[in-house]
Amino acid sequence: MGELKELLRIPDFRSLWIAQVISSFGDSLTMTALMFLALKQTGSAAGVAGVMISAALPALLLGLVSGVWVDRLQKRNIMYWSDIARGVLTFGFLLAVRPGQFWIVYPLLFLHASAGTFFQPAKGALLPKVVGPEKLLAA
Repeated sequence: MGELKELLRIPDFRSLWIAQVISSFGDSLTMTALMFLALKQTGSAAGVAGVMISAALPALLLGLVSGVWVDRLQKRNIMYWSDIARGVLTFGFLLAVRPGQFWIVYPLLFLHASAGTFFQPAKGALLPKVVGPEKLLAA
């Protein structure tokens, strides 16, 4: 716990850490809500599986490519625009609440997860610059 307190004294790390805690909580709530909505709207486990596949597929398809692009671009900008895109796409899920419109969740969730696929390598590449090599393991 002492290492975390020491890391949280670094303003850039503290901002990143707080944002990640909030974002992770929001992502968990979103996925849970989408799975329950899938079950309600489709009435089948296949609808729930479709949600999970739509969220997992971008990591498989874009994982290696996203790391290459992140290395060539500004990490902070990638993180910023990735989260902006994810936030905008999240509002699109509201369209799926109406009966018969649930299909829109699958492409939106795929795009949402695709944006997140670019965020993670950018964060990983930026972290050593934020905390320094001696605190990297604790971060």
